[in-house]
Amino acid sequence: MVSLKGYERKANYFGWLVGLVLLLAFSQLPAEATRIPRDVKEKIIEDFPDAKMRLDGSIETKAGVIFVPLIPASEWKKRSKNATPLVLPSSKNPEFLLYPQGWCFLKITKVGKFLTITLPQQLPGELRKQILMSKLPSDFMVPEHFILPKSLKACAGDAVVAVDDDARLVPEPGAASIPQPKTAKKKPVSTSGVIFVTSLGSGTISLLDEKNLNKEMDFPTEGTPGPMVAVDGKLYIADATKNRILILDPEHRNFIGQIELPANSHPRGLATLPNGRLIYVSEGGASAVAIIETAVQKVLMRTKVPPGPGNMAVTPDGNRLIVLNVPSGKITILSTLNQAVQGTLQVGTMPSSVIVSHDSKYAYIACRVSNYVAVVDIATRKLEAKITTGNGPTGLALSEDGTKLYVANARENSISCFDRLTRQRLKDVKLPMEIEFPGALMLMPDGKHMFVTSAASDSVGLLNLDTFEFDTLSNVGHSSHQVVWVPKPAK
Repeated sequence: MVSLKGYERKANYFGWLVGLVLLLAFSQLPAEATRIPRDVKEKIIEDFPDAKMRLDGSIETKAGVIFVPLIPASEWKKRSKNATPLVLPSSKNPEFLLYPQGWCFLKITKVGKFLTITLPQQLPGELRKQILMSKLPSDFMVPEHFILPKSLKACAGDAVVAVDDDARLVPEPGAASIPQPKTAKKKPVSTSGVIFVTSLGSGTISLLDEKNLNKEMDFPTEGTPGPMVAVDGKLYIADATKNRILILDPEHRNFIGQIELPANSHPRGLATLPNGRLIYVSEGGASAVAIIETAVQKVLMRTKVPPGPGNMAVTPDGNRLIVLNVPSGKITILSTLNQAVQGTLQVGTMPSSVIVSHDSKYAYIACRVSNYVAVVDIATRKLEAKITTGNGPTGLALSEDGTKLYVANARENSISCFDRLTRQRLKDVKLPMEIEFPGALMLMPDGKHMFVTSAASDSVGLLNLDTFEFDTLSNVGHSSHQVVWVPKPAK
């Protein structure tokens, strides 16, 4: 007979081993959004009925004032479990908020060109000591120009923040919280522009007239120009084989420089913040995303991501970067406020392009081999749906009002239109013989036409979104990869 005790020992050992594996696995997962206790959250809502709670736990009032949370240490939580809420210096103009379980919030204030947080002078000494045991959330969405005073350095925790001397960060009497942006004079907006198209096969960048798509000139690169972004009147182009970012002046029509990247970095994708201050480069050979400051045209830092990063997209609100990890069929979500990875998610085989809804809530990823578009809830990092497409989905585009999703089906030489909300297919168009293997799609500024590139033929076209027929076809003399519209300088 076999002893039951032997089975019990094995079962206990197996259970212990599984528990250890799970513990180690979960310890490697990225931090979730900061969770504030329900009773604390209810009290905050009571005190600030018009405020909203951000993912990192910060309170943002209707007036734009932001209060940053400090997560209490476990000992401090126990001691202040039933603490009476405290508001300093006054309920009308608070700078410091203390809630039960030791949760406190500090108002972000402006000092010169910097933003910072400080502890009020009226704070009792013992309370001050306890608060210095608290930490900023690891997913703290760091505002631009935010600096932590050295006296609060211990509160930084895992948050990526700059630190400076307290003397430089003393608010002036009556200093305002984060100022609302001044109404600037609107610059004239140009309604006309030109189109640039890259070709991996020929190594050229072509300049096209936006009305008839006639080619005006080619820019040879002796490399493999791919993705492009336009920032402050300059065009930045990723060149994978030459490990560089080319810089082209669209107005004067010449190259004005380049940003060198490390050998074998192989840049595969580009994206930029809405304000144009940072450019993100996916380095496929280095499994990293490089962050370039456009003002100095230098790499500030790199963030490691899963292997094979490719195409990318920044959410319209500028808070997150979506990176496609082609070999693993995953996406990586980065915070653009601290450049840290927030999480990864399996989406499908060979993700090739990504686009984000106008409200920054959903990412749409074309999975070329899976033959569907993955719909991802960005905030929760969950795969919400799969939209079945034609064979080999590649390029994506959204209508001007954001209600329609357009998908290029490369292997079927067709384009499909879906209702973005119901995810139902509305119509399809078979591409003409001149355009084979459609790649990138770009909505034109008029909102009525869509530019279509071709990876297997020499022509490009403008699709009329009302009639779903091509108004214009043009032979550019080579295959096409990516496309961008650049406005002409306004007079």
